[in-house]
Amino acid sequence: MAQMKAYTMGIKKITPKFRIIHLPKEVQKCSMCGAIFTSVARYGIAVYSKPRLHSDPMSEDTHKLQVIQNKMFRLLTGKTLLDRVRVEDLGRKLAMMSINQMTCYHTLTETFNIINYGASEKIQIKLLPRSATSSSLTVPLCRKTSCRSFSFYASRLWNKLPVEIRARAMPASLIKNNPKAELNRQINFKKEIKKWIWNGGVPFK
Repeated sequence: MAQMKAYTMGIKKITPKFRIIHLPKEVQKCSMCGAIFTSVARYGIAVYSKPRLHSDPMSEDTHKLQVIQNKMFRLLTGKTLLDRVRVEDLGRKLAMMSINQMTCYHTLTETFNIINYGASEKIQIKLLPRSATSSSLTVPLCRKTSCRSFSFYASRLWNKLPVEIRARAMPASLIKNNPKAELNRQINFKKEIKKWIWNGGVPFK
C-alpha cells in the first residue's frame, strides 16, 4: 500500500509541470513530454496499472492518468476541446501510446521475460501451460477482483495476442546457443505487439 501511495503521489505531481514548461520547437516538444510524462507514468506501470481489454470497464486511476495525458496531447498539437478532435488521433500523430496501451505493452514484455527467462520463477510456473505445444498461458482462478494479481491480468492479455505471435514468443522457440538470434527474437516480439496494440488489439483508453 505504501508503494502504491507513493506512486499515486508521484503521478499527481506531473500536472503542474505542464504549466511551467516553456515548450521549444515542435520536434523538441515530444521529446520533452516523453521525458517528463511518459517516463514517470510508465514507471512500475505493469505492476500498479491493470491492462484493460475491450470488454473491461476503465478503472478510476487509469481514467485520471488518461485525462492528464489528453491535455498533453492537445497542448502539443495546439488543439482544444472545442476542436472536437479525438485524442486517439492526436496520440497516433505524436506516435505516443495511451496509458492503457503503455500498460499492455509493458505487461506483455514483462510476461515474455518471465516465461522465457524466469524473471520470476514463481510466476513462470504459474503461467506456463502443461502442454509444450500450447501458446496460451494459464489464467489463475480468481473470483474476487481484489485478489487478481499480475499473473491474472498478464495471462489474460497474452491469450488475446494472435496465435502466430504467441507461438514465436513461447519458451519452445527460445534460441539458447545463439545470443544474437535470441536478441532479434526479443526485438521482433516487441515490434509485433506494438503493431498489434496500435491496430486496436487493446482499447486506447
